[in-house]
Amino acid sequence: MNKREIINFLEDKKTYEKVLNILRPLDSSDNKNFDSEVEDLIAGGSVANTIYHLLYEERSPQPIINDIDVFSMEVNNDIFFRNHTDEHFLIGEGISNETNVDGYGKIWVGKYGNTLSMVSTTRNGLLNKINLYVTNQSKGFNPIDYYDDVISVFDLSNCQAALDRVNQKIIYTESFVEFLLTHKIEVTNLNTPLQTSFRLNKKVSELGCTETNIESEINLIKHSSLVFGSYNNYVGPIWKEKIKENKEFFLNIFKFKKNGAFYGPNEESFVYIFKTFEIRHNFNNLRRFSSHSSLMVYWDVFVRGKNPKLKSKLESYIPKLTSNQYSKTIMSSNYKPLKSNINLLAENNVEFYDFIFDYLGENPNYLNGDIENEFDKLSYVKKMINETQQFLDFRFTLVDTLDDHVKFLNYFEGKFCKNGQWRSHDIRKLVLMRHNKSSLTSNIYTEKLADLKNCINNILVRFTGRKMRHNFNQKKIGTTDFEDTYWF
Repeated sequence: MNKREIINFLEDKKTYEKVLNILRPLDSSDNKNFDSEVEDLIAGGSVANTIYHLLYEERSPQPIINDIDVFSMEVNNDIFFRNHTDEHFLIGEGISNETNVDGYGKIWVGKYGNTLSMVSTTRNGLLNKINLYVTNQSKGFNPIDYYDDVISVFDLSNCQAALDRVNQKIIYTESFVEFLLTHKIEVTNLNTPLQTSFRLNKKVSELGCTETNIESEINLIKHSSLVFGSYNNYVGPIWKEKIKENKEFFLNIFKFKKNGAFYGPNEESFVYIFKTFEIRHNFNNLRRFSSHSSLMVYWDVFVRGKNPKLKSKLESYIPKLTSNQYSKTIMSSNYKPLKSNINLLAENNVEFYDFIFDYLGENPNYLNGDIENEFDKLSYVKKMINETQQFLDFRFTLVDTLDDHVKFLNYFEGKFCKNGQWRSHDIRKLVLMRHNKSSLTSNIYTEKLADLKNCINNILVRFTGRKMRHNFNQKKIGTTDFEDTYWF
């Protein structure tokens, strides 16, 4: 089947009904509550494996269903989580290493900036009920808004599907479509190296997806430890037993040692690290990834070979953009935004990370637009990052494509940079208002620009005892006294 045929199959309501009818009789819970809460999301391996069975019955004569994960969401604005380790994931404390949720993270940040947290699980027959709290900063709450967030953090591509029983349809990710097209299982979340490595090997065996390059996918997990270090690497009691049962597999990849902590009477805990492995050629030259998604883009392009055209572009751009001499390129450019404000940092002032992968990690189509002056446009974006990275996260100004990004940055620069000086104080206050208003959440250029203008037009300042709208055309830099009405 081709990609279009697979998508048509997934979006056919008959497929949704077939999957639902296969899963419903498996509800052996005491109350037979499979259909009781239709807003709860049925997601993960049970749905994905059933779809795989229906699509490829010759490869999967029976759907493999170990349990049925059902996600229930409710608002809880009293929770505040710390220890961000990735832009889409927060690591919860503790070493229990739960195995009753199919490759699913405990705490993470959704696409709207809301924190989602797995607070409890209850097993009843094959049904595994997972309760999620959502911290909702905006008015209103609709669980449907968070369905995509739920499936996007599953750690393997073959699990990223769910049943939306409200709209009676299957929801899925691009990675799941690619799995159905190629039969290759890929790692999609790098937060639980030990668990994901084991699950990858297990899923390949269960589904017979021998097309999967297990060595390459585990190599991705290994390389992530070079960039982000080891975290959440405790071995809890459940996984301690799994390691004993699958000693040959685990000892081929990991080393284990006691860490002096205890998770029960006389039950000493362990931590794991990767064994020494061979680093990819030139990987050390591109190690300053700011997120897991940016590393994943690198792997897609340079290891999985998904986009040869983009690979060719990056191979020609990256040496130029990461060069300390990039300012000479800007000075000789005919590109107007570069010539209009050449207030560049000294070459040795701020170390620059490889922003292209970060942007592609957020927007895979970032470089799919007009190629005219593309390198000059990237140089302009890099210049803007260098000048603002001390007080502004790059995602605040990021939009879907490079062409629109340049237009957005032109507007932003015109509002907040006067006579070569950035209004960093004003920008910080704008960012705080953005968190308070839950705005600027979309990366669509027109929507994000409209949200930015709305924020600017609604910031109030104190002036001679009165509240007035901020005048961003004034010449003084960062002298305004903002009204402190922020959520924290």
